[in-house]
Amino acid sequence: MAKDKGQKGRKGTDELSDDVSARRELARLEGGPEPVDESEIPTASGVKVHCAYKAIVDVVDVIPNPRNPNHHPARQLELLAKIIKSQGWRSPITISKRSGFVVRGHGRYEAAKIMQVTEVPVDYQHYSSDAEEWADLIADNRIAELAEFSIPELKEILKGIDTGEIDLDLTGFEHADIEKLMAWAPGDKDMPDDLPDPGVSGTDDSMGKLILVYQNETERQRWLELLGLKGRAEQVVFSLADLENPEGGAAEGGEG
Repeated sequence: MAKDKGQKGRKGTDELSDDVSARRELARLEGGPEPVDESEIPTASGVKVHCAYKAIVDVVDVIPNPRNPNHHPARQLELLAKIIKSQGWRSPITISKRSGFVVRGHGRYEAAKIMQVTEVPVDYQHYSSDAEEWADLIADNRIAELAEFSIPELKEILKGIDTGEIDLDLTGFEHADIEKLMAWAPGDKDMPDDLPDPGVSGTDDSMGKLILVYQNETERQRWLELLGLKGRAEQVVFSLADLENPEGGAAEGGEG
């Protein structure tokens, strides 16, 4: 199992030189913006790293969780790779000190492979139990899915940045979706027809359900409690037996 490779990778943002730290502290005390020197921004395989991180490591040393239930469509990964290549790294890949697996950033890891980079920024975090690690992995995607856009405010922001300075793909919206947003007017329903609703989870035919894999009923109940989903079984389904024996009976909450 992979171990904390923080000592093997290049130094992280918590080891900035005294000179840089001193200038930033002076700027903070004087109430002005921190000085930005492009030459001081670290890079990973030529891609700027703007986020805090523990180390920059070889991508082959990053191990995704083989049981990660969050699946990323190819188009999403292509967009994410484009965003990282253009904007640089805004978030690191989080690796568990407990298991050695990726907890947050599976999509960023896959995007890095699309970009064919050899280095990525990572952060190492402690988890006191396997359940705590799993809950964080699932929540990292689930919480974002629960967000809802204010269409009028989103439209105004998109209009404001639609100056040709950047490719609007970098917002994560397809051009067709942006056109629908721009056509929205007060009095229309909240979300233009066919525009992906950020409040709906899952991809393809998942229908917004959260798929959990558990060994027994005790483990299932523990998951529901950790995720605050007790009494909402229609959103959680599939036991290990259901996945291994799909003809043995319908999964709870699935089609009968």
